[in-house]
Amino acid sequence: MRRSSFIAGACFLSVTAAVFLVPALVSRARISRVVGALQAYYVDCGSFPSPAQGLSALVREPVPPVPGWGGPYAFEEITRDAWGNEFRYDVRCPGGVPFVVSSPGPFSFFVSSREVFR
Repeated sequence: MRRSSFIAGACFLSVTAAVFLVPALVSRARISRVVGALQAYYVDCGSFPSPAQGLSALVREPVPPVPGWGGPYAFEEITRDAWGNEFRYDVRCPGGVPFVVSSPGPFSFFVSSREVFR
């Protein structure tokens, strides 16, 4: 009986990890790609996209045009996390952080770009 309980518990943990951990890792990888695209945008344009432009400035040229824009810097699908939620992009950050990209995740728990590079 103990052995079957142990096996059932191990199976439950494996399924739980697959359901929650894998999408979290995919979302972290996507955030990392968005951060790279933002850095490439900065190199070309001399600034990060404004809050009004948002992450869509990585996919298509903003209106009015931004001098130096040489994109697209990202594909549409990397502006969403593994659960299909749009990433949040904020440039009004304390402590000299130039921007934060975050994912609400499956339970509105944010994984930000600061945590990706810890």
